[in-house]
Amino acid sequence: MLQHALRAVQDAGEWSAALRELTHTPEPGTRSPTIPLHHQWEYLPALTLMEAGNPPDSTPCCERHCREVQQGPPWRLQGSPHRPSGELKTFLPAVADFLVLSKIRKMLGFSHCQKHFSGAAPISAETLEFFLGLNITLYEAYGMSETSGPHVMSGPHNHRFQCCGKAVPGCQMKLENKDLDGNGEICFWGRTVFMGYLNMEDKTRDVFDKDGWLHSGDIGKIDSEGFLQVTGRIKELIITAGGENIPPILIEDAVKRHLPIVSNAVLIGDRRKFLSMLLTLKSTVDQDTLEPSDRLTSEAIQFCQQVGSKATTVSEIVAQNDRAVYTAIQEGIDKVNNEAVSNAQRVQKWTILSKDFSIAGGEMGPTMKIKRHAILDKYNKDVEAFYSPEH
Repeated sequence: MLQHALRAVQDAGEWSAALRELTHTPEPGTRSPTIPLHHQWEYLPALTLMEAGNPPDSTPCCERHCREVQQGPPWRLQGSPHRPSGELKTFLPAVADFLVLSKIRKMLGFSHCQKHFSGAAPISAETLEFFLGLNITLYEAYGMSETSGPHVMSGPHNHRFQCCGKAVPGCQMKLENKDLDGNGEICFWGRTVFMGYLNMEDKTRDVFDKDGWLHSGDIGKIDSEGFLQVTGRIKELIITAGGENIPPILIEDAVKRHLPIVSNAVLIGDRRKFLSMLLTLKSTVDQDTLEPSDRLTSEAIQFCQQVGSKATTVSEIVAQNDRAVYTAIQEGIDKVNNEAVSNAQRVQKWTILSKDFSIAGGEMGPTMKIKRHAILDKYNKDVEAFYSPEH
């Protein structure tokens, strides 16, 4: 249930003004399309555009969107990942941008886009870096339907890599039950927060504390300047046998950052004495079945060649226990462990699975998020082998 009052806050208050400042709402006459997202994230940019005198278009299909973006005046686009923009200041990157990157952006339909925003779903560091390679910076926003959309936003003057930005003026956030690393549950407060779930009093009481703060169920960290980084979900939090709370996503992303051959990394350690990890390698996708094939991607093959391996398939590496690749992966894991803030957050054992994850395989959902419980069930033998006395 959303209050009529909070819409007034959005329409006339400093919250809406803050959004206009962050998004640099265009002057009347320029057009700014939005992709229909069927939730609160679509409403707010539309609001700022209408206040500027230019109602947003609703793009019915990718083909029409690309055609209009390429032909029209400067646009501003927001959506779920993965969408992007940025500035390269020095001379040589500027030349590369003019001669090469601008042409790539035009082919993608982004040649007239000025700024891009990402919300409604997590986005990986790998994706952010990919778009940065095209001179495209993604500005992130974070919130819930229960907060009427973004509660935290970033923008051109309010941006930090892999952070969602700062709380929008008029809104407040805090972390509850912080651990030694500063991770805690993200909580929201403000007039934009909903009143509760209609006819569901028990569920409403579960998400609000006695002081009226809304508990998100997400885990995050806030730095000294107020930038928020979402580090995971409480239900995904790993609690070791020693009682240490460990958000898995940060360690998994670090492994993928140090090892470009790795496609997916799943951290294991709930109620265990140490952490272990399941790894999959980057492989091509069968265009008919959309299943991952046995053949490595060009990036993975290049990694193999750099470490002295001639492998071109996953099976060659796994079945033959390719020493060069396994040694290189262990070196990458060691680098991740050197970054760990405590011994409990070091990965002690790992294994490479024979096939990458997929929706058809049951390891991923329709939004391409990994299904941790399904993975633990499917690869239970591999997991238990980590912790058996013989291993």
